[in-house]
Amino acid sequence: MKIQPSVQIIALTGLCLSAVSCIVDAGAGTATVTTEYRPGYYVRTLPAYETRVIGGTRYYYHNNVYYRPQGEGYVVVESPRGPYAASRTEIIRTLPNGYRVVERGGTRYYLAGDTYYRAEGGGYVIVPNPF
Repeated sequence: MKIQPSVQIIALTGLCLSAVSCIVDAGAGTATVTTEYRPGYYVRTLPAYETRVIGGTRYYYHNNVYYRPQGEGYVVVESPRGPYAASRTEIIRTLPNGYRVVERGGTRYYLAGDTYYRAEGGGYVIVPNPF
């Protein structure tokens, strides 16, 4: 039995309401759901993550999302910004999925979510928003 595209979209939209934020794209007869976790969203367990210490604070990072421990789980927090993020010397070997290239004043930056990176030392470092 084939489900009508409009029924699929309604079902997927309902599913998204239980998440924090998501986009339903029903182009070409197929539906794609992309979920975006916003600050304040709570999870009991972390997805595969990397640990980042920025400005002396430990963050857990996965797919452009930063988490901090809270209670018996973790909460999504704003991406670290400001002088402490810019002073970070850790080099990231690969950029997060979905990044895009932007240029400002002849310098190439890589934007993933709301975090800017610049190529340095065989990898990438987080830099302040150049705009």
